[in-house]
Amino acid sequence: MPDKKSPRRASTSPEKRRKRQRLGRGEREQVIITEATKFFADQGFRASTRDLARAMGVTQALLYRYFPSKRLLIEKVFESRMANWDPALTEILSTPDRTLDDRLVRFYQGFAKRFSRAGIRLFLRAELDDQGYADQYTFPLNERILAPVVAALRREAGLPDFDTLPMLRGERELVMTLHGAIAHMGFRKHLYDSPLPDNLGAHVKFYVRAFLSGALENMRRIHDGEVPATFRTKLGPGGGRPKE
Repeated sequence: MPDKKSPRRASTSPEKRRKRQRLGRGEREQVIITEATKFFADQGFRASTRDLARAMGVTQALLYRYFPSKRLLIEKVFESRMANWDPALTEILSTPDRTLDDRLVRFYQGFAKRFSRAGIRLFLRAELDDQGYADQYTFPLNERILAPVVAALRREAGLPDFDTLPMLRGERELVMTLHGAIAHMGFRKHLYDSPLPDNLGAHVKFYVRAFLSGALENMRRIHDGEVPATFRTKLGPGGGRPKE
């Protein structure tokens, strides 16, 4: 059919062939991962590598030359999403000369700048297609975001550090109320086409300040045992994903 053939013809122009020929192996692998990220975000993980190759204007054989299986390519797509993290962002949360309010606002403003259509849709597609992305994402989420936020709240509230007492389930749930609300802005913007601004800084500041209005009191209530027993469960150093 014409609509299927036209992208292939355009992709095999002399200029594009020369460009592909100039790429080294590492560069070509990265191009494939980038294109696969956008493709799977739009089409889902059940789409075939033949369709991916057609969308890229290359042969399926070329894809398998660099990624011998679809499973391996999908794993590389996930790895690239998890690796794309600036450690300096996490360090903001422990900056001693700034208020907790300022640290959380600056941290989550930086986090919100990472939202993208491909990233948001990829995460959703992965769960709908049973790729187990949430399980793979849990450790980086805890290590890079949830545990540092809990640690900052503990310091502010004068509570024990993690060396004395591991993260509690209630603390993780408390911080998830803020993290989930901010992350959901990405879904609203890139899935639901809500009329949110490109710069979400003001929204982040509003969410953080609303959260902090009761966060420290709730942290103390968790530590004082004024919550159901399940919220007092110790999650360990990494704050592993709780199983219901």
